[in-house]
Amino acid sequence: MTTTTLHAAGTFKAMSWDEKPYAELEGAPKLTHAHVANSYHGDIEGEGTSDSVMFYGSEGTATYFGYERVVGRLGGRSGSFVLQGAGTWKDGVATTTWSVVPGSSDPSSWRFFPCS
Repeated sequence: MTTTTLHAAGTFKAMSWDEKPYAELEGAPKLTHAHVANSYHGDIEGEGTSDSVMFYGSEGTATYFGYERVVGRLGGRSGSFVLQGAGTWKDGVATTTWSVVPGSSDPSSWRFFPCS
């Protein structure tokens, strides 16, 4: 299998954030589910919708994992793809690693990335 690395630069902004706890137990760390809508500007112009689960540890730390479908334009072409993200929150800073889910590009229009 051939691996291709592509880079797109830009900014994103959370347009809405709806986070709710689940599986609550007294004295146990908090678990939450967040549904977020994002807008993207730069090499990618579009909107994304994500769902993530989060674990809140001690001292204001958190870890999270989720998926986001992004719909928009890249390089003059339109389409969609799904991102898989995993990250941490510590000292007020979120650090996330995103990757395109293989096979997630919109097959009815074109493939943003070589997701095979």
